[in-house]
Amino acid sequence: MSPIMKQAIKPFYFAGISFFLLTPFSASAGECYGQSATHKVALLELYTSEGCSSCPPADQWLSNLADGQFEEQQVVPLALHVDYWNYLGWKDPYSDKAYSKRQRRQGDVNNLRTVYTPQFVLNGEDLRGWYKRNGTDGPIEKVNSETAKATIELTLEKRSAASLSVAASVELSEGQSADGYGLYLALFENGLVSDIPRGENTGKILHHDHVVRQLIGPYKLAGQSGSLSENFALDATWKGENLGVAAFVQNAKTGDVLQALMIKNCS
Repeated sequence: MSPIMKQAIKPFYFAGISFFLLTPFSASAGECYGQSATHKVALLELYTSEGCSSCPPADQWLSNLADGQFEEQQVVPLALHVDYWNYLGWKDPYSDKAYSKRQRRQGDVNNLRTVYTPQFVLNGEDLRGWYKRNGTDGPIEKVNSETAKATIELTLEKRSAASLSVAASVELSEGQSADGYGLYLALFENGLVSDIPRGENTGKILHHDHVVRQLIGPYKLAGQSGSLSENFALDATWKGENLGVAAFVQNAKTGDVLQALMIKNCS
């Protein structure tokens, strides 16, 4: 994974901000900004692999989900490629053992006997039946019907072809405890294509969106609010116009997600 320069999280206080944006906008030349909705946005994670023959339909379903059925202010989709299929003839170039570890940890939270692919996890809970018609309508809409328990702000600034600066802030709702919760940042890329020469998907051309390139966190919150700055080092092969950043506040012990936000790079 590419190196990341980190700054410690520090207290942050809002000055009476009462608006929210449905889509990110360019705050200034080279910057884009977004603020989370007043309702809860669902975090949908797909654990997948290019070495898994049953995963391509799930990958395509995730792409279609974000492109048509739901808006960004309803669901934040992320594809995390695990590494435990890599020994079966094809090493997934997007895989990382950290994502396999995260999947196993969420499996423990859900009392699963084993992890599997493809697996969808919605706000920390194992989600079955995604392949059925409108299989997520109810669960995602149920999440959206809840009032958000945190407000997240993100600002992206591409300072060079090799660097993407991210400023993030979070404020918890009044009465919401910060105990056990942390802020995560995920750098993702859309529009990826792979021609698979070996393994279970031999001969297939696979298409991927919302592929997590880097996942960092949790950053412990300093009381009810906090802010941080990160500088993501970008690989030369990544396309800047296809990159985006997701932020979410989650309890690592229970899987509970207070809020999620996703904005695409606009510089």
